[in-house]
Amino acid sequence: MHFLRWFFSLNRSFLISLSFVVLIAIGTALLSLPEITTTGKSLPLIDALFMATSASTVTGFAVINISTELNRYGQMIILLLYLIGAFGLMTITTIIGLGFGKSMDMRTRLLVQETLNQNESSDVGRILRQIVIYSFGLSIFGGVALTCILFEEYGPQALYLGFWHAISAFCNSGFDVFRTEAGMQAYATHLEINITLMILISLGGLGFAVMGDIANKRSWKKLRLHTKLVIATNAILYVVGALLFLALEYFNPGTIGKYELGDKILVSCFQSITTHSAGFATIDLTQMRDATFILFFILMFIGASPASCGGGFKTTTFAVLLLNSF
Repeated sequence: MHFLRWFFSLNRSFLISLSFVVLIAIGTALLSLPEITTTGKSLPLIDALFMATSASTVTGFAVINISTELNRYGQMIILLLYLIGAFGLMTITTIIGLGFGKSMDMRTRLLVQETLNQNESSDVGRILRQIVIYSFGLSIFGGVALTCILFEEYGPQALYLGFWHAISAFCNSGFDVFRTEAGMQAYATHLEINITLMILISLGGLGFAVMGDIANKRSWKKLRLHTKLVIATNAILYVVGALLFLALEYFNPGTIGKYELGDKILVSCFQSITTHSAGFATIDLTQMRDATFILFFILMFIGASPASCGGGFKTTTFAVLLLNSF
């Protein structure tokens, strides 16, 4: 009883941080099991901790090859970690509670409000409904689309790969489980896969409040200022990032120099969008020019939009600071 009183008296921001610590600890324990590897041997503790942290914080860094070193159980643990990390443990547990008919008390509402970066607690219920609708809807759309695209190459396994990568893209996690030596680089010029992933990454990094506002208003004039700012900032960053990447790497044979103009533009657009908030790579990043690394640092630092699946400094913060400087 005393522990519960102490727990619920904690600062909301601390509770949110603590939820990630708990998630990482559980993820580390699960990834340390020998049953989740293809070899039957446990991952080194430091590797399990790193992968759990990377997945839970939707970072996308990997110190192991997920497609070859983890079996389906291990891959599903990674998926669950970045799925929970993308939406927040508080948000997930609240949605599950609401699904079982439980109502939100004021403290829970405030916790979810802070997790989702909302100014008004009255918006929390609406945002949670939007999270469920858009997440399931877009994940199913992306999963079916990728399954159809990959079916000719992978057969029935395309269903697993399609939905795994659709969820990974929408959550902006950047993990892939393609069993090819080149990974995502094998599909650098595959138009359908690139477009599907770009749509999912963009929508996942846009923010649920923004998607809801667009769906409800369907008119630029009626959109909220926040929505207009997010759309404009993302569009500018995507276009500028793609153009700069294209210009910097145009003649680099280690990245896009070997491709035709159309493929160069496709790779440039994909890398601009994925670097912004997701983390997939369809090129060998080690072959990029130093100037391109600096461009990527800036895009990754800015990151996605508030109340979205992506992390980073946030597009609205960047836009407001830039506007204020003018």
